[in-house]
Amino acid sequence: MVTTRSKSKRTLSDSHVEETITSDGVKATPNATGSSSKRPRTAVNSNKAALSSAAKGDSSSSSAPVSVTSTSSPAAHKSKNVSYFLIKSEPIPRYENGYNISFSIENLESIYPKSEPWTGIRNYEARNILQSMKLGDQCFFYHSNCGKPGIVGLCEVVGEPSVDETQYQEGNPYYDPKSTTDKPKWFKVDVQFVRNLRRPIGLKELQGYDELSDMQLIKRGRLSVQRVTKEQWDFILSLENAEE
Repeated sequence: MVTTRSKSKRTLSDSHVEETITSDGVKATPNATGSSSKRPRTAVNSNKAALSSAAKGDSSSSSAPVSVTSTSSPAAHKSKNVSYFLIKSEPIPRYENGYNISFSIENLESIYPKSEPWTGIRNYEARNILQSMKLGDQCFFYHSNCGKPGIVGLCEVVGEPSVDETQYQEGNPYYDPKSTTDKPKWFKVDVQFVRNLRRPIGLKELQGYDELSDMQLIKRGRLSVQRVTKEQWDFILSLENAEE
């Protein structure tokens, strides 16, 4: 996702900051509960920019590039060989280098039918999993680093893995001075909102099921992009109408 200074964005942040200063000169302290997300989540994009500026009155940076996002419907990308994943993002505003790296399922829904570039992945294992994604793959959207972390919705991969431009943007929380255009280290996909779950399914609840004991979320909780088996996917969806 393209970043825009001081605007709302999706995060999959693999790092923490104790305290940062926003572009308005206000100190922001990250939420300490839950696990870290991506996007490692990430930097702000033009879609969130429109959302943030309207809702929060944030100012944008003129140096930020504009991202062109897909407006295709999920059905247009359906694959016979669907794979399943879980991606994490922080729903509560948190600032790094003046960038709000939060992005919630509500943010993703608000830009539908446009898609969100899932940028900011800065963990090699998470990157490798992301690079295996293909059009039509399905993802659980997981809220992390919040009071009640858990799975809150579904999204679909509508843009194949491509270079994450935020790695080249100095000042961006996900800038990587060791990455070059000849040999990019980091990649992103585009995801599109599918639906909210009928109820959020929290991490504590998920940890209580033997059927999910081998799930990466349970065994490798801090990984911001994770694989999910078809059996795990179906089982979790079966919990939507159950009481926690």
